[in-house]
Amino acid sequence: MDRLRRLLKHCVPAADDIMLIGDRANLNAELVLAYQAKGLRYLAGRQPRTRAHQDCLVCDPERAFRQHLRTADQGAAGYWGRLCPVTFEHHGRTVTHQ
Repeated sequence: MDRLRRLLKHCVPAADDIMLIGDRANLNAELVLAYQAKGLRYLAGRQPRTRAHQDCLVCDPERAFRQHLRTADQGAAGYWGRLCPVTFEHHGRTVTHQ
């Protein structure tokens, strides 16, 4: 988590305003909409529970994914990531985050 916080401070000016959620199984559409309503910024892993979220994980081959290095560290020490829209729906409300 310390490495991730350092990465955020390097990439995002207001990194101290971002809540880090470590349990990817805990994040669901209801929580995302509650965070949105409160104006909270968060960074969380996402457990792909819906078909659309599963498709987001496999839309690029791993080779292409590895081209999106987010840190100067290589190998297991590095972080890779690709921005992609993720839509959450709960009780008729919808929000899309990246």
